[in-house]
Amino acid sequence: MVGGIKTILLAAEKGLKTHLIRSGDFSIRAAFLEAQKIALGRKIEKERAQEFKALVDSSLEGIISINQDRVIKVFNPTAERLLNRSAKEMLGQKINLVLTFVDVEKCLLEGQQSIGQVTQLGAIWISLQHCAYSRRPIDHRCNHYFSGCYTHSGNGSQNP
Repeated sequence: MVGGIKTILLAAEKGLKTHLIRSGDFSIRAAFLEAQKIALGRKIEKERAQEFKALVDSSLEGIISINQDRVIKVFNPTAERLLNRSAKEMLGQKINLVLTFVDVEKCLLEGQQSIGQVTQLGAIWISLQHCAYSRRPIDHRCNHYFSGCYTHSGNGSQNP
Protein backbone atom coordinates (compact mmCIF):
# COMPACT_ATOMS: atom_id res chain seq x y z
CA MET A 1 0.00 0.00 0.00
CA VAL A 2 1.35 3.40 -0.98
CA GLY A 3 0.12 6.60 0.63
CA GLY A 4 0.35 9.19 3.36
CA ILE A 5 0.65 8.59 7.08
CA LYS A 6 -3.05 7.84 7.72
CA THR A 7 -3.22 5.39 4.82
CA ILE A 8 -0.04 3.66 5.99
CA LEU A 9 -1.30 3.32 9.59
CA LEU A 10 -4.65 1.87 8.48
CA ALA A 11 -2.99 -0.51 6.04
CA ALA A 12 -0.46 -1.62 8.67
CA GLU A 13 -3.34 -2.46 11.06
CA LYS A 14 -4.70 -4.78 8.37
CA GLY A 15 -1.30 -6.42 7.93
CA LEU A 16 -0.64 -4.96 4.48
CA LYS A 17 2.84 -4.11 3.24
CA THR A 18 3.18 -0.31 3.08
CA HIS A 19 5.40 2.45 1.75
CA LEU A 20 5.13 6.01 3.07
CA ILE A 21 5.17 8.84 0.56
CA ARG A 22 6.65 12.03 1.90
CA SER A 23 5.94 15.39 0.35
CA GLY A 24 8.28 18.23 1.01
CA ASP A 25 7.30 21.88 1.26
CA PHE A 26 8.53 22.45 -2.30
CA SER A 27 6.25 19.74 -3.73
CA ILE A 28 3.24 21.09 -1.87
CA ARG A 29 3.93 24.67 -3.02
CA ALA A 30 4.46 23.51 -6.62
CA ALA A 31 1.18 21.57 -6.57
CA PHE A 32 -0.65 24.58 -5.13
CA LEU A 33 0.80 26.92 -7.80
CA GLU A 34 -0.14 24.46 -10.55
CA ALA A 35 -3.70 24.28 -9.19
CA GLN A 36 -3.86 28.10 -9.25
CA LYS A 37 -2.69 28.13 -12.90
CA ILE A 38 -5.32 25.58 -13.85
CA ALA A 39 -8.06 27.55 -12.07
CA LEU A 40 -6.98 30.77 -13.82
CA GLY A 41 -6.88 28.99 -17.19
CA ARG A 42 -10.41 27.67 -16.65
CA LYS A 43 -11.64 31.13 -15.68
CA ILE A 44 -10.12 32.68 -18.83
CA GLU A 45 -11.54 29.89 -21.00
CA LYS A 46 -15.00 30.39 -19.48
CA GLU A 47 -14.85 34.17 -20.11
CA ARG A 48 -13.79 33.64 -23.73
CA ALA A 49 -16.56 31.11 -24.26
CA GLN A 50 -19.10 33.59 -22.87
CA GLU A 51 -17.76 36.34 -25.15
CA PHE A 52 -17.91 34.04 -28.18
CA LYS A 53 -21.46 32.96 -27.32
CA ALA A 54 -22.53 36.60 -26.99
CA LEU A 55 -21.09 37.39 -30.45
CA VAL A 56 -22.68 34.36 -32.08
CA ASP A 57 -26.04 34.95 -30.41
CA SER A 58 -26.16 38.62 -31.43
CA SER A 59 -24.98 38.11 -35.01
CA LEU A 60 -27.24 39.15 -37.86
CA GLU A 61 -25.86 36.19 -39.82
CA GLY A 62 -27.21 32.70 -39.32
CA ILE A 63 -24.38 30.64 -37.84
CA ILE A 64 -24.24 26.87 -37.76
CA SER A 65 -21.16 25.03 -36.54
CA ILE A 66 -20.65 21.29 -36.91
CA ASN A 67 -17.94 18.93 -35.74
CA GLN A 68 -16.03 16.42 -37.89
CA ASP A 69 -18.90 13.94 -37.48
CA ARG A 70 -21.27 16.50 -39.08
CA VAL A 71 -23.14 16.95 -35.78
CA ILE A 72 -24.56 20.45 -35.23
CA LYS A 73 -22.88 22.05 -32.20
CA VAL A 74 -23.90 25.70 -32.68
CA PHE A 75 -27.19 26.98 -34.09
CA ASN A 76 -27.62 30.68 -33.31
CA PRO A 77 -30.88 32.63 -32.88
CA THR A 78 -30.61 34.13 -36.39
CA ALA A 79 -30.31 30.63 -37.87
CA GLU A 80 -33.40 29.68 -35.87
CA ARG A 81 -35.33 32.63 -37.28
CA LEU A 82 -34.14 32.28 -40.87
CA LEU A 83 -34.63 28.52 -41.07
CA ASN A 84 -37.70 28.42 -38.84
CA ARG A 85 -36.14 25.68 -36.72
CA SER A 86 -35.27 25.78 -33.03
CA ALA A 87 -31.74 25.28 -31.77
CA LYS A 88 -33.16 22.76 -29.32
CA GLU A 89 -34.34 20.51 -32.17
CA MET A 90 -31.20 21.08 -34.29
CA LEU A 91 -28.36 20.72 -31.77
CA GLY A 92 -26.96 17.20 -31.77
CA GLN A 93 -28.46 16.35 -35.16
CA LYS A 94 -26.38 15.43 -38.21
CA ILE A 95 -26.50 18.40 -40.56
CA ASN A 96 -26.82 16.29 -43.71
CA LEU A 97 -30.01 14.72 -42.32
CA VAL A 98 -31.80 17.91 -41.24
CA LEU A 99 -30.41 20.61 -43.56
CA THR A 100 -29.86 18.77 -46.82
CA PHE A 101 -29.24 22.01 -48.76
CA VAL A 102 -25.94 22.65 -46.94
CA ASP A 103 -22.95 21.02 -48.64
CA VAL A 104 -20.29 20.45 -45.99
CA GLU A 105 -18.12 17.88 -47.74
CA LYS A 106 -15.56 20.26 -49.28
CA CYS A 107 -15.32 22.14 -46.03
CA LEU A 108 -14.78 19.05 -43.88
CA LEU A 109 -12.73 16.87 -46.21
CA GLU A 110 -10.62 19.45 -48.01
CA GLY A 111 -10.84 22.53 -45.80
CA GLN A 112 -12.08 24.51 -48.81
CA GLN A 113 -14.25 27.57 -48.40
CA SER A 114 -17.66 27.60 -49.98
CA ILE A 115 -18.92 31.04 -50.94
CA GLY A 116 -22.06 31.99 -52.82
CA GLN A 117 -24.00 28.74 -52.59
CA VAL A 118 -27.68 29.74 -53.01
CA THR A 119 -30.73 27.56 -52.49
CA GLN A 120 -34.46 28.01 -52.13
CA LEU A 121 -36.50 26.58 -49.26
CA GLY A 122 -40.11 27.23 -50.15
CA ALA A 123 -40.50 31.00 -50.26
CA ILE A 124 -37.11 31.58 -48.61
CA TRP A 125 -33.82 31.96 -50.46
CA ILE A 126 -30.68 31.09 -48.52
CA SER A 127 -27.25 32.34 -49.53
CA LEU A 128 -24.31 30.55 -47.92
CA GLN A 129 -21.70 33.26 -47.51
CA HIS A 130 -18.75 31.52 -45.96
CA CYS A 131 -17.55 28.19 -44.70
CA ALA A 132 -14.51 28.29 -42.44
CA TYR A 133 -12.80 25.11 -41.28
CA SER A 134 -10.72 24.82 -38.13
CA ARG A 135 -8.10 22.08 -38.14
CA ARG A 136 -7.38 22.31 -34.41
CA PRO A 137 -6.45 18.78 -33.30
CA ILE A 138 -9.15 18.57 -30.64
CA ASP A 139 -11.99 20.42 -32.30
CA HIS A 140 -12.48 19.91 -36.02
CA ARG A 141 -15.34 22.23 -36.90
CA CYS A 142 -16.92 23.54 -40.04
CA ASN A 143 -18.68 26.85 -39.51
CA HIS A 144 -21.39 27.98 -41.88
CA TYR A 145 -22.42 31.61 -42.03
CA PHE A 146 -25.40 32.45 -44.15
CA SER A 147 -27.58 35.43 -44.87
CA GLY A 148 -29.49 37.06 -47.67
CA CYS A 149 -32.58 35.16 -46.69
CA TYR A 150 -35.75 36.71 -47.97
CA THR A 151 -39.16 35.81 -49.19
CA HIS A 152 -40.33 36.55 -52.67
CA SER A 153 -44.00 37.50 -52.82
CA GLY A 154 -44.28 37.08 -56.57
CA ASN A 155 -44.92 40.79 -57.22
CA GLY A 156 -41.28 41.71 -57.64
CA SER A 157 -40.73 42.77 -54.03
CA GLN A 158 -38.38 41.08 -51.62
CA ASN A 159 -38.96 41.00 -47.89
CA PRO A 160 -35.93 40.65 -45.65
